[in-house]
Formats: sequence, structure tokens, C-alpha cells
Amino acid sequence: MKTLLAVGACYLDTILNVDHYPTEDSKLRASSILRRRGGNCPNTLEVLQQLLDATPHILPISSLALCAVLPSSSSPAYQEIKSSFAGSTSLRHCICREDCTEPASSYIIRSKAVDSRTIINYNGLREMTVEEFVGVVDRLGKGIGWCHFEGNGYHNPEECFRGQAAMASNASLSLCTWGESGVTAGELPSQKVTACPAFKVEGHKAVDTVGAGDTFIAGMLFGLTCYADDWTLNRKLLFANELAGRKVVQEGFRGLGSLIQHSL
Repeated sequence: MKTLLAVGACYLDTILNVDHYPTEDSKLRASSILRRRGGNCPNTLEVLQQLLDATPHILPISSLALCAVLPSSSSPAYQEIKSSFAGSTSLRHCICREDCTEPASSYIIRSKAVDSRTIINYNGLREMTVEEFVGVVDRLGKGIGWCHFEGNGYHNPEECFRGQAAMASNASLSLCTWGESGVTAGELPSQKVTACPAFKVEGHKAVDTVGAGDTFIAGMLFGLTCYADDWTLNRKLLFANELAGRKVVQEGFRGLGSLIQHSL
């Protein structure tokens, strides 16, 4: 059995819910505040662990590990990040900047009036170097069963698919989520494209879209690793889409594994 290694940034998020966005040079009182660990890969690992816990009889992946740049291992921020995983994800492959105590941080303003969010990021940690990443891979060796990297930078699903197909000639599958438009999947090298609409929970509206894409990725990683040959591509897409759809109608990620058990 192997380790799934996720490589990406880890943040501490502060989410402020407001009735409307503030105007410049003004004061505004938030209706609520929430602080939680964030970042694409950490969110994905949190949800993926729930799915693995819900299917203990299927164990192609024995452990989850994060590779991220974190502040000093003695800092309160590091301890907060560590405790947020409750021991389910290994941080031993993370790179700690021992001269820094402040974590990468996101400040998210969520407006009720227009149902949107504005995110301000801060990251004073030095980026991971190629040499540091190679060192992590060398230490894991053949223990890596799957390596997931975060990435972004396209303007529509078709552009993403075509761009990735050109750069990743050895890939077999390309995926692009696009909010309410759902997901586009491209099979390579045939370049067959499959579109799957977003899943909507009847009678519920979106309350927290932060991490919806990360949740979708968790669902796809689960399907690709645990049901690689048993599920068709369409079923994997439907499962991941439903998982993400159920996430956006609740705050955070707690309990998603239980909510999706009927599809396992």
C-alpha cells in the first residue's frame, strides 16, 4: 500500500461574513467570523480522509501526506495547522521555515448582498525549491502511490484542457472545474471531451463555496485510486460533482464522508 502525497500551499483562513462590501475608507461590522486551516491541498486531504474512513475495506492508499512550506515547527501557527488534521495527515514531509513564525494567511470577506467573496492572501514564507521537493520524493521513494499538485491560470475549461493537453503529452486524463458550469474532462490522447453539470442539492442554496474545487478533487482522487477499474469516468465525475455540491450548502468540510455514503 502506498502514500498519496499532496504538494501545495497551506493557509490559515480568516473568514468574515458581512451584509455588504465596505466602501473605501469606511468601517463595517462583520456578522460572524470563522478561522480555519485552508489551502487547496490541505482541504482536499481533509475530505479524502473522510472518504477513506467511510470505505475501510478498500485500501489502495495507506496514508495521506502533505508537502507544504510551513512556519517554524515551534510556532503556534504550526501547532494549529497540525491539530487541524487530527493526526489523519502526515506533516513529516513539510518544509518548515524555522526563522518564520507567521503562516501563509488568507482573509476572506463574504458578502451576503451579492453572494460573492473577496480573498486577500499573505505569504511571507520562502517558496519551496526544486531541490527541497526532490529531497522529499527521494525520501519517500517507491512509497509514493500518487502525487497531486495544485495549479491554476486559465480563463475557461476549453482553454485549460487544450493547454494541459499540449504540455502533458503523457497524461491520460485532464479535468477542469468551472463553478456552476460543472466540470469538463478530457481523455488523452484521443482528446474526447466529457462535460458534467454541477450538482445542486434541491431546496438548499450555496452558503460556503470556499474549498468546493478542493472537494471535487478529493472525490476524483478517491475514484481514481479506490475505484480505478470499477467506476467509469462518468461515474467518477458524477460522484465528485455531488460531493462538491453537498459541500457548498454547508460551512466547512465536516461530515461530507457520511453524506456521500449512499454513492459508495
